[in-house]
Amino acid sequence: MGRPRAGATVTAGVLLLLFGLTVVSWMIYDFEFAEVGPGKFLQGLFDPRVYAGPELFGPQIWAMTVVLLTVGILAAAQRPGARGGALVAAWVMLAVSARELTGLAKSDGFRAMYMRGSDLEVVVVTTWVAAVLISVTVLIMLMLPDPDAPAPVPGGPQAVGGALLLFLGAVAVAWIVRLLASDTYSLSTEDYFHHLADASFQNSVVIGGTPMVYDAVFALALLVLGALALTGRAAARGGAVTLAAVLLYLAVREMIGLSLGGGASLDDAAMAGRYPGWSDVGQTTEGKLSLATTVGQAVLCVVVIIVMTAAGRRGATSPPTGIRRTPTWAGSVDRRDTGKPVGHGRPPTGQARVGGGH
Repeated sequence: MGRPRAGATVTAGVLLLLFGLTVVSWMIYDFEFAEVGPGKFLQGLFDPRVYAGPELFGPQIWAMTVVLLTVGILAAAQRPGARGGALVAAWVMLAVSARELTGLAKSDGFRAMYMRGSDLEVVVVTTWVAAVLISVTVLIMLMLPDPDAPAPVPGGPQAVGGALLLFLGAVAVAWIVRLLASDTYSLSTEDYFHHLADASFQNSVVIGGTPMVYDAVFALALLVLGALALTGRAAARGGAVTLAAVLLYLAVREMIGLSLGGGASLDDAAMAGRYPGWSDVGQTTEGKLSLATTVGQAVLCVVVIIVMTAAGRRGATSPPTGIRRTPTWAGSVDRRDTGKPVGHGRPPTGQARVGGGH
């Protein structure tokens, strides 16, 4: 996957920025119907004990909205790393919007609950259609190769970041497998994948996707980015930093909730609307593993961001032309032509896990 031309990157950035502003406009509009005001909403950005309500979406969409705005601006300005971030944003947009449209198209009852008696059905459907079209357009434009792009160079800090991304992705998949194998889980494996693909499944309205959906979307992104980073793909750097930042936010937000919550068992907390604390979750072995996953996710995401940023800086100092090996017997060897550039890193990225968003 080569480097796209500058015009494609700028166009992709503008499209992502426009859709990010669209999401912001929806949230501003929905404040009229939400049960919380701006102050409580701002508190809920970092305190999961505050429930903003379905109209204002959830932490995954809040994080991805920031990604759309930030990556859109950086891509429009042709900043390094923006391409990988744009690809991650487009992938998440496509997965979520296609699922929403599937549910709206399949079930009249779900569509009626989704619209809540408003006359904005055309606007809502148009928004999700635009998300699909924009995400597909961005993915196609940014995946078209540039024949003049340098060849991938595996190894270096980027390989470390790639290994961490694969580890985070494997942990996320392990939690999903554990969930499906649990005797207390209400969904079969078939129902689980049905839920991932169809928002109308079980007629439960969670606008913009459930945490379970994002767990799967982020897990797949982690594995793909990790593999690309190990092979030296430049886009992996920006994608890794972007996804790691999102997962870091989700993990830190959850740790804040665990630190401020407590005083009730998990069952009591769910019934009473209270958020469990560290000691509540840590009562079982699985709970301890869940806490370790949350803390480990935060730590490893910080490491990924640092490592991939360093790889990007090294890559920026490598020669802009293609790599050409000169035989050692040819006499004087120009360092730029030995196939040993100062480093071409590509980023990996974040992770998801069961219970990662509330």
